[in-house]
Amino acid sequence: PRLASGEALGAFAVYEHGPTPGVGPDALMATRVQGGWMLKGTKAFVRNAGQAKILVVSACFDPAAGAKGLAVFLVPATAPGLTVGAKAETMGLKGCPVADLHFDGVRLQEENLLGALPDGTTIVEETLAAASVAEAAQAVGIAEAALEHASAYAKTRIQFGRPIATFQAIQTMLAETATDCHLARLGLRVAAERLEAGKPFRLEAAMVKAFLARVGSRMVVDTVQVEGGFGYSEYLPLPRLFRDMAGSTLLEAPGQYPDGTIASALLA
Repeated sequence: PRLASGEALGAFAVYEHGPTPGVGPDALMATRVQGGWMLKGTKAFVRNAGQAKILVVSACFDPAAGAKGLAVFLVPATAPGLTVGAKAETMGLKGCPVADLHFDGVRLQEENLLGALPDGTTIVEETLAAASVAEAAQAVGIAEAALEHASAYAKTRIQFGRPIATFQAIQTMLAETATDCHLARLGLRVAAERLEAGKPFRLEAAMVKAFLARVGSRMVVDTVQVEGGFGYSEYLPLPRLFRDMAGSTLLEAPGQYPDGTIASALLA
């Protein structure tokens, strides 16, 4: 309820500095202790770190079990032994702080375990899939904001005695951006409706994510070109929107990952 109402922010801590959860000197390990669990290790690149009140954290309880050795826990941000590392300097999305989380013997009750022990990997995959829908929505919003700004500029900027909106090259860039925004929003709506209805949605979410990974940055770049030198200036929002678009399309699921999901569905 606190998350849904906006009273508290949440964070999903799944990544580590090593390529495989539970492997490496900083891997977050979960050890059974009397009355519950103890977490020790580090989670990397956690968004909302330092602001989130509730953390969903994946940890390895059995390195030899592979994917079946992953557990997911609900951790209060005030848990003794939990500290937030230095804030990372990111390219964009400045409103979302990113930092490592360090767990030094954090004790949890058995009730803090989410799901059953074999379900950890499934929970992580489902959460990342749902996050990709939210990331896509953010990317669509960024593109539409850039388009709105560039369209308004094109109608007021005068060159050669007339608004630049009357030039075909400008119209083409705006039209292509508007079309891509529309296609992305339609695909996003399908994925979001299936997610909300409890239907399989990973394929649709992957398609939207893959599409935005290919055209997202280009859409914002085109709006920058519409505004010329002014578009490159930090006095206007377009440079920030360009950086934010990179974060929205690359984080959580880089471009090649959605392609794998799509191909697996086609070739099954």
